[in-house]
Amino acid sequence: FNPVQHYHRDVVNRNSTQPESWYHDFFENAPSEVIWAEFTVSYFEFPECAERIFKYNPKAKIIISLREPVARAFSHYLFLKNKGVIGPESFEDYVEQDSYVFDVSMYAENLKKYLEVFPKDQILVLLCSHYSKYRLQEYLLSRLKKVIQNLQEKLYFFY
Repeated sequence: FNPVQHYHRDVVNRNSTQPESWYHDFFENAPSEVIWAEFTVSYFEFPECAERIFKYNPKAKIIISLREPVARAFSHYLFLKNKGVIGPESFEDYVEQDSYVFDVSMYAENLKKYLEVFPKDQILVLLCSHYSKYRLQEYLLSRLKKVIQNLQEKLYFFY
């Protein structure tokens, strides 16, 4: 999985400075009658992305999936550790030095920003904290089916 991160400009990455035509190229094989969809976790992490997405498409539908905050923070810690971004320190030691993995698990401010920018009927929040790994997939698929039924159109995902 390689997120596009086109609207994530707070941290310099190879994609954030690309023109919109570059972004559109990801969807060049999508039929014109379908809805484009993209999955990028960091768009929620940086609330400025809400304004950038809205500027690009004020009718965008936003789906936000939230996990139990401590489990999400620990998962983020493991991700950073596996990527070699952090050293061998324990989770407890790491969060004492840097609260970042907990800070991004505090959803209220970021959710507030999206609710300030987008109409509420364009945002779907999924609470995934009480599902096992296998039931979570089933839950997300059932919710996505409801989204598709409401849109009554096909979706084209790039992620």
